[in-house]
Amino acid sequence: MTIPLWWQNGVIYQIYPKSFQDTPGRGT
Repeated sequence: MTIPLWWQNGVIYQIYPKSFQDTPGRGT
């Protein structure tokens, strides 16, 4: 199963902002 790089980046950009908003201070 080959996943295009642009698809991975799109998912990451959609998930990351939500994760940072839901759990501020967690990650870095």
